[in-house]
Order: sequence, then structure tokens, then C-alpha cells
Amino acid sequence: MISVSFFYMVNSIMTEEKSKNIIDTESPKVANHLISRIGLGFIEPSLRSSFFLFEENIQYLNIFKDIPAIILNKYSDKEYKLKTAFLTPYHWDAFDCIERSIIDCMCTQYSASFTLLRMSFEMVLKGAFWQSMFNAQHRDNTQVLNEDKKTLNVLAKFKEEINDPNFNFNVSASIYDLKSVSSLKFNNSKTLKQISEWGITHPFNNVEEEVYEIYRYLCNYSHAHHDFTDTGTFITYKDKFLEREIVSEKLVEFNHILSNLLDFYIVLELQIFKDLICNNVNLKMTEITSQLDSKTTSLCRTMTLLDELIPNTEL
Repeated sequence: MISVSFFYMVNSIMTEEKSKNIIDTESPKVANHLISRIGLGFIEPSLRSSFFLFEENIQYLNIFKDIPAIILNKYSDKEYKLKTAFLTPYHWDAFDCIERSIIDCMCTQYSASFTLLRMSFEMVLKGAFWQSMFNAQHRDNTQVLNEDKKTLNVLAKFKEEINDPNFNFNVSASIYDLKSVSSLKFNNSKTLKQISEWGITHPFNNVEEEVYEIYRYLCNYSHAHHDFTDTGTFITYKDKFLEREIVSEKLVEFNHILSNLLDFYIVLELQIFKDLICNNVNLKMTEITSQLDSKTTSLCRTMTLLDELIPNTEL
């Protein structure tokens, strides 16, 4: 007698075979449809439209990615582990975010591209903040954070946990294992103000106007303000509805914002690695800035800071 389970098994095999045939037949069609919807065909004309802006920012982005490797290459694994609160969960993800935002911008996915820039800002800011909180000198000086009465108890708990003798001070990313960290939620304005008080944003003089205003503007995209949706953009600039087209104004705006953000991001990472930079006489400024042209660079604050950290060195 044939069991019921046998029929289920046969039916399952037939269903799988049918599914495989459908997948083999339909997946190329679906893939081609998605490729057309993504807008990959816009990449080359977008790049042609703003080639030098994109080229410059991609150089800056690679510098942002490479600086930790350049600096840490001269040190042991111990120094790397002391910087992982910034590197491991945030720095590399921020790089991926920005790279994806550039691609989306070229594909005319403007709303997504600006939203990803906003995400990158939060990642770099939080990474810099928690790396700084790993430093006893900074976490014992939290006047700005103390203004928020609602978090005073949690902040006290955090300081108690991190001062525990069992805390792993050899790996800065261990800070994320503390229970209080997930409860310590400060708004980005306050976080930015606090790291500025610590000197992490130097030589930016007014981070509220120079940096936070950019973040506030980017929030329009992620919060779906009607003028900042892609449809709103195409109607405003092209007087078209539900039809994608390259908007040169958005390409220029995107690259302008990105260059300002990258200047800020690189300043933060240089400040985070300041101790290693200043303690290594063999580290040359040109190792970090060899891809830059001093006459055209938009990273003016980055260059100012590098002049301070590694003096008497020409670009």
C-alpha cells in the first residue's frame, strides 16, 4: 500500500521542478525589468554631465576609506582594537552608504541618494561619539549631555558599567556590549554639540551652521517632504510626472553636499586617530593626501587640520 506521504513527496518534487522551469524562464525577464527600473542606463550620461564633481568626490571618499588603513598600518593590532568603536560598526558601513548614494544619484534615484547621505552622517557621528566616550577624559566631561535630565540616570549607569574592572579596555567596540548604551539615545544636534565641545570637530568653527544645517536639509528627503520626493523633483525641474530624467541641478547639489560632508567626516576620523598621527614621526602628510590637488581641493578644513597634525610637510 502506498502511503499518503509518498504522494506528498512526488507532488513536492513535481512542484520544485515546475518552479525551477518558471524561474529559468522568467528570471531573465524580471531581471531586465528591474534593471530598467533601477535606471542603470542613466549612469553614463549623469557622469558625463557632472564628471569632474563626481571624480573629485570619489577621490575624497576613497581617502575617507583609506586613512585608517594608512595610519594603522604603522601600528600593531592593539592600536587597531582601540579604534574599533568607530571603525567596526560605523566607518565601513558609512563608506558603503555613500558609495551607494553616488550610484543612486547617477541612476536618477535622487530621493534615495540624499537619504543615504543622511544615513552616512548619522553613522559617522555615532561612531565618533562612542569612540570618544571610550576615552575617560571625554566621558567625564559631558556637560552638554547632562542638560538632558531624562538621560542623567542612564548616563550615570553607563559610566558605572564602563568603569567596571571587568570591562574590556583593550577593544573599544566592547562599549557596545554595555546594556546602558542601547538606552542612551541623544538627538543628533546634542551629540554633534557634545563632540564639538570635546574638540573632535576642530577646525570647524560653527558646527550648527556649517554641518547640522546640511543634516537638517537632508531630513527633508528621508521624511518624505512632498517637494523632495523624486516625483516632486521631476515636476519642479522638468515639469514631468512619473517619468525619470537626469536633473543636472540635483547632480550639482548632491556633489556640493557630499564634498562638504566628506570634509567633515575626514576631520572627525583624523581627530579620532590624532594620538596615533602625532606619535608617529614616520607618518607623512603625503601618504594621506597624495590623491589631492592642493589648488582644487574642497577639503579645506581637512587640509588645515593636517597642517596642524603633521607640520612642515608640503602636499
